[in-house]
Amino acid sequence: MMDEHHDKAMELADEADATTRAGRGELGREQFRDAAVLEEEAVAHVLEDQPRARGILSVSAVSLWMSAGELERAADLARRYRDSVTPGFARQLDELLGQIELRKRREARLPRVSDDHAEAVLAALRTVEEQLVAGRIVVSLVESAA
Repeated sequence: MMDEHHDKAMELADEADATTRAGRGELGREQFRDAAVLEEEAVAHVLEDQPRARGILSVSAVSLWMSAGELERAADLARRYRDSVTPGFARQLDELLGQIELRKRREARLPRVSDDHAEAVLAALRTVEEQLVAGRIVVSLVESAA
């Protein structure tokens, strides 16, 4: 059961990577979420006498939630798993917690687009990208004299 969940999670993660690279970020995040849920189920099915498998799957589940953009869920899971894995995997989970905190601080400084405006912004960006690719516009980075 654990292997089936893990194998399907890894398959979905690969699809999510490809989807994201193809510019379909929201669908990619959904696929990462689905993979993370399966990986959590795999962790739940790991036997007590399989500490290495528990550690690997725990780190993977947290990483998948991070890829899905679900930073709070990833952090909660990392804290919960930390006490049930070997010290080496606990260190990896602590490192992921550090990365999560950095991402949260970085994202807090970025401007936000409300959900009702997000689609319009994305459409405008797609138009600019298409024009760049077609060579209809050129971007020139010039420092201002101010």
